[in-house]
Amino acid sequence: MPSEEFYSQSARTIVDEHVIALKSVDNSDPVIDRFIELLTSEMQAAQLVRNILPPQNEEPSPEWRNFFNGATKQRFHRILDSIHNLDPLYSWIYADKFYPDPRHRYFSRTISGTMIFGEDDALFHTESRYIALLMVMNSNTIYPLHAHRIEELYLVLSGHAEWSHDGQNWTMLPPGSVFFNKSYQPHTMRTFDEPLMAMAFYLPPFGWEGGLIEAPQGKR
Repeated sequence: MPSEEFYSQSARTIVDEHVIALKSVDNSDPVIDRFIELLTSEMQAAQLVRNILPPQNEEPSPEWRNFFNGATKQRFHRILDSIHNLDPLYSWIYADKFYPDPRHRYFSRTISGTMIFGEDDALFHTESRYIALLMVMNSNTIYPLHAHRIEELYLVLSGHAEWSHDGQNWTMLPPGSVFFNKSYQPHTMRTFDEPLMAMAFYLPPFGWEGGLIEAPQGKR
């Protein structure tokens, strides 16, 4: 059984490597630049305090292991290795926690996540400075158009998915790309043959008010 020091070191590596990756993003949007500047400052300043969580009540996605096949050859192999190190500790939730209506099962059981850093139910507390949520989307999945109050920055870690702010105009983003959502800005994602793993980051004030937007989706 790995030691608590091993888990803490893995968590710190995830933070430090994300800071490096975020600071190296090739971006020309001053709004995104400002968010990354604030975020990385908070990430570097926050102490990580391990939260002893109850046993996970959901299994990870069946495609979870795919992300670590040949990880040493991937761009973010240090992040992926450290994420894998924390695997026994994760408490997974699926999107049906937030979208329980049976109509939404076409996506709500193919999108899952675990909060690594942040609030009371995160694996590590961060002094309420930021939240980092690891998101997994299975292959051939769409997360329909939705919006929420809190601003959100995704960093793509593995997989090639398409992202959109209107459900009509799509952009394929490879690992290393970021996708930023302003407060209540609609957004949607879809995968094809590859599953997607991305880290979603949030800054205070936290709050998840919002939901799905009933609008036609673009053709796949």
